[in-house]
Amino acid sequence: MTESLRFRKSEGPLPDLRGLAVFLWGLDPTYDCEGDCSHPRDRRWTNFTIRERSTQGNWVTINLIERIYHITSNDWNTVELVALFLVEWNGGTLLDTTGQPLQFTAMRNRLLDETCFLDQWERAVAWHDPAQNPRL
Repeated sequence: MTESLRFRKSEGPLPDLRGLAVFLWGLDPTYDCEGDCSHPRDRRWTNFTIRERSTQGNWVTINLIERIYHITSNDWNTVELVALFLVEWNGGTLLDTTGQPLQFTAMRNRLLDETCFLDQWERAVAWHDPAQNPRL
């Protein structure tokens, strides 16, 4: 079964996919990625699927459809973490499956309590140049 949320990007940059992999699976993750990135540090992607190699089970797909990024995974926690990562990184808006703005404060607080989000966030930021993201 797949789970999904939507994300409307702000004008700021997106993260590169290596940072997302580090965020999800730790330092030096082994993963496969397919999508429209022109190089590893590309931040202008519009679609990709990234899959952890060690388990071959955890994956996430993001597709840009009519200016909205659709985040899909086989795991709801992964969907939530990726959505929160994108909102925190880019400052965009999280949307429910009908396209309505989602109040994610409760989800964000729960994820901060239940996961190592802040540690994961710091690892991911280390993969990026903070000067390129004024939100950092």
